[in-house]
Amino acid sequence: MPIAHDRISSVGGNGRASTAPENPTSPLHDLSTQISALMSYAAHFATAKLDAAKIRARRVVIGIVLGMVGLLLLTTMIVLCAVYLASGVAGGLAAGLDLQPWFAQLLTGVLGLGVLAGAIGFTLRFSRAKRQKERVNKYELRKRRQRAKFNRDAGAPNQENA
Repeated sequence: MPIAHDRISSVGGNGRASTAPENPTSPLHDLSTQISALMSYAAHFATAKLDAAKIRARRVVIGIVLGMVGLLLLTTMIVLCAVYLASGVAGGLAAGLDLQPWFAQLLTGVLGLGVLAGAIGFTLRFSRAKRQKERVNKYELRKRRQRAKFNRDAGAPNQENA
C-alpha cells in the first residue's frame, strides 16, 4: 500500500483534484522561482524609483540653471538702464549748466553714489531700529507671561530671599 505523502492531491485551476505524482523537490523549486520573480520585481521597482529620482534631479538642475540665466539677464538690464540714466543725467547737466561733458559725468557719478549711500544708510538705520523694537517686544512679552504664571519676572529681585 502506498504511503500517503507519495501522492500529493491538489486542486487545479479547473476545480478538479489532480492525482499525478509530483517531484518531491517541486515545492522548493516553486519557492525558488517565486523568490527569483520577487527579486526581479524588486529590482524593477528600485530601477524605476532611481530613474524617477534622476528625472527630478535633472529638472531641478535645469530650473536652477534657467533661474541663474534669468537673474543674469535681469541684472544686465538693470545695469544697462542705470548707465543710460546716468548718461542722460550727465548730458542734461552738461547742456543745462554749460559744463564740460567729463565734469558733468563726474558730477553725476558723485551724486549717484551719494544718493546710493544715503539710501543704504537710511535702510540700515530703519532695519536696526525695527530689530531692536522686535527684541524689546519679545522680552517684554516673556516678562508678562512670567508675571502671569509666577507672579514675578526674571528682572524682578527674588522676593523669597529678601
